[in-house]
Amino acid sequence: MPHTEGLKLSSLYILPPPCCICGAVSSGYHFGVIACKACAAFFRRSVSDNRGYDCQQQNNCPINDEDRTICRSCRLKKCYECGMMAEKVQKRKHKFASASSTTSRSDSCGTCLSSESFTDSESPVIRKNKRISNDSYKNRKRASASAVDKIIDGLKSYWNSQKAAYYSRYPELKGEDHEFKPSTIVTHVQSQMALLPLMHRMCVEHFDGFDELSETQQLTIIEKNETLFSPFEVAYNTSKYFPSLEETRILYAYDDMVDIVNYEAFFKDDKHSKESSKLYLPYAQAMLKFVKKYKQLKVTKFELAAMAGLLLWGEVKTTYALDIAYKMDDIITKELTEYCRKEYGENNFRFGQLLLLRRDAEIIGAKLNENYIISSIENKHYADYNKLRHSFYNMKLEETS
Repeated sequence: MPHTEGLKLSSLYILPPPCCICGAVSSGYHFGVIACKACAAFFRRSVSDNRGYDCQQQNNCPINDEDRTICRSCRLKKCYECGMMAEKVQKRKHKFASASSTTSRSDSCGTCLSSESFTDSESPVIRKNKRISNDSYKNRKRASASAVDKIIDGLKSYWNSQKAAYYSRYPELKGEDHEFKPSTIVTHVQSQMALLPLMHRMCVEHFDGFDELSETQQLTIIEKNETLFSPFEVAYNTSKYFPSLEETRILYAYDDMVDIVNYEAFFKDDKHSKESSKLYLPYAQAMLKFVKKYKQLKVTKFELAAMAGLLLWGEVKTTYALDIAYKMDDIITKELTEYCRKEYGENNFRFGQLLLLRRDAEIIGAKLNENYIISSIENKHYADYNKLRHSFYNMKLEETS
């Protein structure tokens, strides 16, 4: 694991995103999520030593910066809920072991420390047997699922991880009606940074064929695809929580809402607030127009997942022209075509409507990247954001090399 101090995050204008588990200042990307050193070390010890913990309360102890050591059971449970992966600890610990021994150790430890296991008071042996059974069922179910269905599962996990990270920072709000408060540019950038490892995990675990790309290729594609898929994902969640066609709010993440009517307020913490607001307003207006069109078409979750796959594999075809990209593009196209036929009839033109949305998303993504470049030159705030953004990918490359 590289030392993130080398990235000089603390010297930047934007603070590192908070730890997904306890909300403390993070030290980088650990075992699949943004986390602090303390929570990363706790998770590593728990998995390496195959430790089991019992909660003395009701399995809902608060885990935050001040109380994270009160209950180890709930802390480990939260590590899994936020997306930490036990197999990353095993791979790192046994990388010089034989393939067979690595597999057996990974299977035994990876399944017995499933995130589902820390919500009951059964003995460790009973919990282990139940988890192995549950994991086997999930694996069989996933193996028989279509490529698009697997992406849907990935999107669900991605959204749930956002919620888990939010409530780890604000445990007192759990169970209450969620109120979307307007973001500022600083909180928006922090939120977007926290999404990067979640996006990487979703692609690696839920996009069939993605594991055939090298680590460098994977990260390059995810970085390129980040701004292309964003309009679709943002539009889906915005339409879910703000369904009105007259709505001016855009939901970028579970804790990241922007109202373009008050766009100058969004940039209030920016050193060049007026210039930045003027530069990014056309992008925000284009995004709002895209969201409105998305609402009118009533794009479904299946269609969203299919477009996510087509965008990603389209980027792979453009960048690397790999055979797997053409294969997966054909598979997803076939699945989406069949879906449209069943849902809208033989002579529908739904696929064409979705492709037009895709073109809109590509234009919006290109505009956002252009804005990043311009504002990074003229505005220290966005220069810092781009440093952080690229540091994540560089750090991930070092971690996986």
